[in-house]
Amino acid sequence: MKTYYVPIVGTWGGEWARSDSPFAQYLASCDFAPVFREPLDWTGDVDWLSFGRRRHRDWRAGASALSYYLNPPKPVDDAWRSTYVPILARNAIAHSHGGQVALYACADHDLKLRTLVTIGTPIRKDMADVAARAAKNIRRWMHLRSDRSDLWQLFGAIGDGRVGAYRDFPIAGVVNHAIPGIGHSGILERPEWFHLWEDQGWLDAIRKAA
Repeated sequence: MKTYYVPIVGTWGGEWARSDSPFAQYLASCDFAPVFREPLDWTGDVDWLSFGRRRHRDWRAGASALSYYLNPPKPVDDAWRSTYVPILARNAIAHSHGGQVALYACADHDLKLRTLVTIGTPIRKDMADVAARAAKNIRRWMHLRSDRSDLWQLFGAIGDGRVGAYRDFPIAGVVNHAIPGIGHSGILERPEWFHLWEDQGWLDAIRKAA
């Protein structure tokens, strides 16, 4: 049985999310397929450096796009068909700040996800409430991160109002996995590390999510 997934790129995008990328080809060999041919498009801007009313504006706009991408509003005219994606196909793989987009969608738009895999997503104090509210709409949430080799995860938390280095989500139910040496995006971009998705049981966890 084929398992579907939704790739969500992080800051400045990512070729890994394309349906013809080496990562997508690896997932296809494991009987996984993207929900849509084209991945979700959001600005990918460095949003955490903005302040006031502009704060997190790109993440929130990306969240609106993700909500419509998976759960569009009912058309006014019944002649138009909805592209509603069923819950069994809502397995999101979100890299870096793409995780913030997914969390805002679940928290503010009540978007339901079957699974969410955040990869190298910065753990920000100013996202704590959003993440806690989002968790209620996520059946299974895995957070994959590296060690000190991933400086981008720490840089992505600059300006959140907290001092210290945090790499795991302190939320009940989130399964945090530490994989030393993979950097910020190695398990998405380096074919020699793709096997970790099967070896570590991450794909199996998506397949068997309740």
